[in-house]
Formats: sequence, C-alpha cells, structure tokens
Amino acid sequence: MAKICVLFMLFLFIIFTVILALVLVVSAEHRADVSWMWRYSNHHGTPCCNESDCREAVVQLVGFEGDRTLVRVNGTLIDLPHQSVHVSETTRGYYCSGSPELPPDNLRTRCVFYAIGG
Repeated sequence: MAKICVLFMLFLFIIFTVILALVLVVSAEHRADVSWMWRYSNHHGTPCCNESDCREAVVQLVGFEGDRTLVRVNGTLIDLPHQSVHVSETTRGYYCSGSPELPPDNLRTRCVFYAIGG
C-alpha cells in the first residue's frame, strides 16, 4: 500500500511539474513576444508599451492626413501622430493604451503596431 502511495505521489509531482513548465513557457513566450516594444515611443517620447498595457489587435493602415496616420484598430478608426504608429516586429498587430481594457481611441491609445505579412 505504501508503495502505491509513493508511486501516486510521484505521478502527481510529475503532472504538476509538466503543467508548471507549460505555463512558464507560454508566459515567457508572451513576454518575449512584446519585449522588443521597449525601444519604441509615441510622439511625446513616452514609451509605447509593456506587457501590462499592450493588447494584441487587428491594426490596419488606412491613410495619412497631414501629420496624422489613420489606422483601424479592431474595427475602430482612429488617427494618431505619425510618430505613434510603428511596424510590428512580429506577424501580429498591437495597440498600447493607458486603459487597455477599453476600446482604442484617439486619447487613450499611445501607440499602435501594424503587422506586415501576417
């Protein structure tokens, strides 16, 4: 009976270790995925984003008007200064906002990153 308990405990330990490893890998991949953003800033010189205020998004370039770039972010048309619009270093688009839980708009959105060739 004691042998069965030890084997069961070993089995649970292995399962726990595998699940923990998977969670850490997925978490590390997400951080690694946006770690490149620290090099970018908006038109005020404020850093664009980090893991806490960056959201993956469908970002499409629409056009240019003067010193502004028109972009569609998750279906919402916004215009930002050219210096706040960047090419993504991944195949995904992102937007950075002081309130990332709210939809993107002209006031809250610091930067957007549009993907090429996704």
